[in-house]
Amino acid sequence: MVKVFFFFSLILIIIFFLSYLINPKLYPKKFLISLTILLSFGLGTYVSFGDYKFVNIIDVLYDDLKKDQTNDPRKLVIFLETKLAKDPYDIEGWLILARTCLVTGHIQKAELYYSKARKYFPTNSDLLFETALLKINIGQIDKSLKFLIEAHELNSKSIKIKEQLIKTYLKLGKKDDAFLIFEDLKKNQSSYQKSEFKRVEGLFK
Repeated sequence: MVKVFFFFSLILIIIFFLSYLINPKLYPKKFLISLTILLSFGLGTYVSFGDYKFVNIIDVLYDDLKKDQTNDPRKLVIFLETKLAKDPYDIEGWLILARTCLVTGHIQKAELYYSKARKYFPTNSDLLFETALLKINIGQIDKSLKFLIEAHELNSKSIKIKEQLIKTYLKLGKKDDAFLIFEDLKKNQSSYQKSEFKRVEGLFK
């Protein structure tokens, strides 16, 4: 920060003395040309040798939006649509955009954005899991199962994926498949509480 202050102070001093050497009113072109050359040289020197960091305003704004939920989801949607059109390799951006559309009741848009995100992140288990939940909410249970199985293959240790997979198998009448996932859950999840096992076990009744 000190170096930035010093740099800009130096620029002001250069402008001040330059105005004495070349009167800007009498020689406006010469003054502007000389000022441009000096500023370019100064900035180039600072960038090359100084401890600088340019701040990307868009990135800062985006970080703020991710940390603090905006009161106007429409603004967030427009902002994310614009940002993701330029930089689609941002999984958090896609998830926030799709979730915001879901919360505001724009189901088709949410489905569209989950679909677009999968083109860039086909092996992201969270994305597949959320897509599966969306399919369940709109009554497409068979399609949701496909995404849950993919998510489970990618992240077989995820308790939330296993639980949802059990629920989905049971909804489809595939009790044997659901029981296999439940047995796997009991064997491999040492941190799983007994009360949680009983809750999931209760789904079979």
